[in-house]
Amino acid sequence: MLQAVDPDPDTLIDITNCANAIEAEMLAQFLNEHGVPAHASVHAGATNPWELGSSVPFRIAVRKQDAARAEELIAEYRSRKHEPVEVNWDEEDVGEAEMDVVLPAPSEARRRHRRWRWMRRIGLLAMVCAALIWSGLLAAIIVLVACVIEVAAIISGESGAEETSQT
Repeated sequence: MLQAVDPDPDTLIDITNCANAIEAEMLAQFLNEHGVPAHASVHAGATNPWELGSSVPFRIAVRKQDAARAEELIAEYRSRKHEPVEVNWDEEDVGEAEMDVVLPAPSEARRRHRRWRWMRRIGLLAMVCAALIWSGLLAAIIVLVACVIEVAAIISGESGAEETSQT
């Protein structure tokens, strides 16, 4: 007759998944700070999770004996609101201004911005032409659609910038 072997309480088990590596590391740190040794698996599949056959490779593992306490702490951690910290910069001492730091005049910055916009548009047109010559019509149509979207974004951004500068 086979005897049931008690499972080792120090065996690591996956307790939860996280959306990204940062969340996994923060949750593991929270558990460790509250007395539950935890390990965040964040490296495997971090660049392309589909290669490893896992859509959520960011797992938190704890010892089997700590699973109940870890679940309580995870519920507490996730129930907290993680709102951004508001800083009143009028009350903060940011130190003295650095010497020899010269910012360009606003007119120069606008001129550079306009020049960059035109360079970007010419680059997009060059990509459309290269795709048409090299890859054929389908690739050119795809790049052309991307360019039309970019130009629409540029035009809407320009009109919004003009409206704010006139007020």
